[in-house]
Amino acid sequence: LVQTLSINHNWVTSANIDLTWECLQSEMGSIEKELAAWGLPEDDWESREMMLKGCCGLNVTMLFLMILLELVELLNSLSGETVTDSSGEE
Repeated sequence: LVQTLSINHNWVTSANIDLTWECLQSEMGSIEKELAAWGLPEDDWESREMMLKGCCGLNVTMLFLMILLELVELLNSLSGETVTDSSGEE
Protein backbone atom coordinates (compact mmCIF):
# COMPACT_ATOMS: atom_id res chain seq x y z
CA LEU A 1 0.00 0.00 0.00
CA VAL A 2 1.10 3.51 -0.81
CA GLN A 3 -0.06 6.42 1.29
CA THR A 4 -1.61 9.18 -0.84
CA LEU A 5 -3.12 12.60 -0.32
CA SER A 6 -6.22 13.67 -2.21
CA ILE A 7 -6.90 17.39 -2.62
CA ASN A 8 -10.14 18.64 -4.14
CA HIS A 9 -12.45 21.64 -4.03
CA ASN A 10 -13.20 21.00 -0.36
CA TRP A 11 -9.95 22.68 0.64
CA VAL A 12 -11.31 26.12 -0.32
CA THR A 13 -12.63 28.02 2.68
CA SER A 14 -13.19 31.66 3.59
CA ALA A 15 -10.06 31.41 5.73
CA ASN A 16 -7.83 30.62 2.74
CA ILE A 17 -9.63 32.17 -0.22
CA ASP A 18 -6.66 34.51 -0.73
CA LEU A 19 -4.29 31.55 -0.99
CA THR A 20 -6.67 29.81 -3.39
CA TRP A 21 -6.70 32.91 -5.60
CA GLU A 22 -2.89 33.13 -5.46
CA CYS A 23 -2.66 29.47 -6.46
CA LEU A 24 -4.95 30.03 -9.45
CA GLN A 25 -2.98 33.12 -10.48
CA SER A 26 0.29 31.22 -10.28
CA GLU A 27 -1.06 28.31 -12.32
CA MET A 28 -2.57 30.76 -14.83
CA GLY A 29 0.89 32.28 -15.32
CA SER A 30 2.30 28.85 -16.14
CA ILE A 31 -0.61 28.13 -18.47
CA GLU A 32 -0.15 31.45 -20.28
CA LYS A 33 3.51 30.58 -20.90
CA GLU A 34 2.48 27.19 -22.32
CA LEU A 35 -0.18 28.72 -24.55
CA ALA A 36 2.29 31.32 -25.83
CA ALA A 37 4.80 28.54 -26.58
CA TRP A 38 2.09 26.76 -28.59
CA GLY A 39 1.31 29.96 -30.47
CA LEU A 40 -2.30 30.09 -29.26
CA PRO A 41 -4.05 33.48 -29.11
CA GLU A 42 -3.81 35.51 -25.91
CA ASP A 43 -7.59 35.88 -25.69
CA ASP A 44 -8.30 32.12 -25.63
CA TRP A 45 -9.92 32.18 -22.18
CA GLU A 46 -11.79 28.92 -22.67
CA SER A 47 -8.52 26.99 -23.08
CA ARG A 48 -7.08 28.68 -19.99
CA GLU A 49 -10.11 27.78 -17.90
CA MET A 50 -10.04 24.16 -19.10
CA MET A 51 -6.33 23.85 -18.36
CA LEU A 52 -6.75 25.42 -14.91
CA LYS A 53 -9.50 22.96 -14.10
CA GLY A 54 -7.24 20.12 -15.24
CA CYS A 55 -4.28 21.34 -13.18
CA CYS A 56 -6.07 22.47 -10.01
CA GLY A 57 -9.52 20.91 -10.20
CA LEU A 58 -10.79 24.49 -10.08
CA ASN A 59 -10.84 27.44 -12.45
CA VAL A 60 -11.60 31.15 -12.10
CA THR A 61 -15.24 30.78 -13.14
CA MET A 62 -15.83 27.99 -10.62
CA LEU A 63 -14.16 29.99 -7.84
CA PHE A 64 -16.27 33.06 -8.51
CA LEU A 65 -19.46 30.98 -8.70
CA MET A 66 -18.60 29.35 -5.35
CA ILE A 67 -18.03 32.80 -3.80
CA LEU A 68 -21.28 34.17 -5.25
CA LEU A 69 -23.27 31.18 -4.03
CA GLU A 70 -21.84 31.58 -0.52
CA LEU A 71 -22.72 35.28 -0.56
CA VAL A 72 -26.28 34.57 -1.68
CA GLU A 73 -26.67 31.94 1.04
CA LEU A 74 -25.25 34.33 3.64
CA LEU A 75 -27.55 37.15 2.58
CA ASN A 76 -30.54 34.81 2.57
CA SER A 77 -29.68 33.49 6.03
CA LEU A 78 -29.49 37.05 7.31
CA SER A 79 -32.96 37.74 5.93
CA GLY A 80 -34.35 34.39 7.13
CA GLU A 81 -34.83 32.89 3.66
CA THR A 82 -33.50 29.54 2.41
CA VAL A 83 -31.93 28.70 -0.95
CA THR A 84 -33.63 25.89 -2.88
CA ASP A 85 -32.68 24.11 -6.06
CA SER A 86 -34.96 23.66 -9.08
CA SER A 87 -36.65 20.63 -7.46
CA GLY A 88 -37.67 22.70 -4.45
CA GLU A 89 -35.20 21.00 -2.09
CA GLU A 90 -32.86 22.93 0.19
